[in-house]
Amino acid sequence: MEASGSPLAARQSALPYTVLLMFFAVIGVAFVIWLGLQVIKMRKRSPAYIEAQKKRPTNQNDIKELGKKLNLTKQEMILLWKVVKGSQAPNILHSYTDIPLVDSLFKAAYAKSISSNEKQEVLYEIFRLRFHIEKAVMQSKIITSSTSIPLGHTLSFQAKNGINCSLEIISSDKDSILLSLPRSVTDTSNLPPPLSKITLTYLPESQIQYVLSSRVVRYQSSPKDGSQQMIITHSNTITMQNRRQFKRVASNQKCLFGAVEEKVNSKNEKSYIPKDIKYEAKVADISGGGVKLLTKLPIKDKQKLYMKIPLSNGKVVESMGVIVGMHREPGTDLYALHISFFKIPLNTRNLILADVYKYGEFGISES
Repeated sequence: MEASGSPLAARQSALPYTVLLMFFAVIGVAFVIWLGLQVIKMRKRSPAYIEAQKKRPTNQNDIKELGKKLNLTKQEMILLWKVVKGSQAPNILHSYTDIPLVDSLFKAAYAKSISSNEKQEVLYEIFRLRFHIEKAVMQSKIITSSTSIPLGHTLSFQAKNGINCSLEIISSDKDSILLSLPRSVTDTSNLPPPLSKITLTYLPESQIQYVLSSRVVRYQSSPKDGSQQMIITHSNTITMQNRRQFKRVASNQKCLFGAVEEKVNSKNEKSYIPKDIKYEAKVADISGGGVKLLTKLPIKDKQKLYMKIPLSNGKVVESMGVIVGMHREPGTDLYALHISFFKIPLNTRNLILADVYKYGEFGISES
């Protein structure tokens, strides 16, 4: 038995104090770490820090964060890093919504790819990534109520006689919208009757189409010029239809088109030969995926056509397309043909995309 006051007894009596001291030391270290983290969090929330993060160059962690936010693929993130690497542009994680800035980055990347004789597949992926980012920005501005649609914009619907009518928003209050009917509409017999439901479409500058469900209140004559007007209720029942795969731009170029002869060889392979007779049409709009032509010929859906289309940059492209929709333009003798490209060479599609994004001056060849 150890004597009182022996070294072993002293160590045993000191042990609880040592454990307690270590416990408080751990608590103290943890508190210091926690306090440090809070200071860092507060610093990261400060306007000065946020502004500094926006202005600094992009790093690969920023690309990863933006990739998660926009649901980019791994290959798209690699390509985006190549686009922004070495540029003096501010952090892309915060500036990707700046359309002019992003356009300048992609235009520079496109020019560099052209000068380096990159493959057509690389050029195409540049355009695809550009549209992916562009579409993400558009989707961040989703419309959920017709009260958000500005005055002067148009809603459209298809009348009973098949004519597609564009209705301009004249005024709007908390309950209803006043729309002007096309001057070609002299009566409302082909329009939905008062108190009936009506389905309209809205295509803003973002090119994301919306479908609105509303109700006709009444029709009236304009006190100014006697033209017909429609009053509808506001709608919170809005569906976004974002099915576009390419950016679309308006055009006013004249083009030639004609029918094609479909041939099938012994291997069941199809080929399409343009027929000699060509017709003139006007290009209303164009994208990397298709074109809208205005013509006096009421050509039915599913017809395959050959087209020779001049672009705004002076180049001319040739392609095949199939009609996926047709309607009569209100107040005119013209028909709108909605055409989807098929069997279009990648270099031709890139020529169109370069024109759509105004990158065409870098001289991509058709070969």
